[in-house]
Amino acid sequence: MPVFVYHLRPDPHAPLESGEIDAEDRDDAMRQLRIRYCRPSLPPDTVLIDKSVVEAEESRARSARLRHLLRVLHAHHEWLQDPAQGRRADLAGRNLSNLKLAGKDLRDADLTGADLTGADLTEAVLTGANLTRATLQGACLRSADLSQADLSDVDLRDADLLDAALAGVDLWRANLQGCRISPAALHAALGCREG
Repeated sequence: MPVFVYHLRPDPHAPLESGEIDAEDRDDAMRQLRIRYCRPSLPPDTVLIDKSVVEAEESRARSARLRHLLRVLHAHHEWLQDPAQGRRADLAGRNLSNLKLAGKDLRDADLTGADLTGADLTEAVLTGANLTRATLQGACLRSADLSQADLSDVDLRDADLLDAALAGVDLWRANLQGCRISPAALHAALGCREG
């Protein structure tokens, strides 16, 4: 049986409600929503889409995002070899959540405000990278090289930074709540003196 995704506002002052509904077809889905909301007709701005269409669009968008990322990484690799040939990676503000970037060389890349939630950056090279205001919540940065990286205002909640190189990293106003990091590495990154 098809599944339909819906978004509707039951009345003009109510918050937008979203959900899924199993129905034989679009007409059946609309009938079920009218019954659920006790309305003779649905609001004119109601959105009702077959979930398979939504999933196909999401898949196309993810593929396009990955193709773009591959082009950026290729140009960045060329730039690292010869700045006249390639281009520095500019991934500022990009959605890179849950991507596998383990071992990637992103030295000096611009990742300002990027969403790297849940990303795998194990052993990635991020020396000198600009990660200001990036979201790295739940990301794996185990054994990554973050030397001289700018992590100011970054969200590192629940991130794994065990064995990461943090020499000269800027952690100004970084959110480290629940972050896995060795005390010695954190003290070195913050320039703390041992007592």
